Amino acid sequence: MDMEKLKQWLDLTKQYQSENFWHQVFDQNSTSDELFGPFPQGQQTGRKFQGTTSTFPLCDVYEKDNFLFIEVEVPGLRRDQLDIKLEDNKLVIKSTFKNFQPSIRYFKKERLNKEFEKKIHLPYDIDPRNIRSSLQQGVLTIHCPFEKKQGGVSIQIDEVDESTSPGWQNDL
Repeated sequence: MDMEKLKQWLDLTKQYQSENFWHQVFDQNSTSDELFGPFPQGQQTGRKFQGTTSTFPLCDVYEKDNFLFIEVEVPGLRRDQLDIKLEDNKLVIKSTFKNFQPSIRYFKKERLNKEFEKKIHLPYDIDPRNIRSSLQQGVLTIHCPFEKKQGGVSIQIDEVDESTSPGWQNDL
């Protein structure tokens, strides 16, 4: 192991030794972004794809046949428990996982009671009138039609009669 990797490993272990880190790990309101930094930037497409603001719940965003597909894992939720909106080219999904039952004696409790708001930055402009969604076997699938825009727009240069050129050009 070279010295640089060893130094990185030691720095990483120092981060986990702080008391604040472990409080955040066990705090149900903390997101993984708060613990480990923001989600890595996605692949470059028509615009900068920024991924999501939170890694919970897990999702996939992909393109196929001029549709953008978003699949989100929401096991145990019904469609009336999900709120989905399109805001400023971000898909916002909100809900609450509620599975804690106080009358039960738990021996192991890994599934969280957790409110979430997931914002997914979309790489293309989406037609909000044609967004469709479905919920099947715990996976919310949203498909959004889009049109890829062809870069910039060409601007034609008009021919100008030199004798009647605009006054602002004389100031140059």
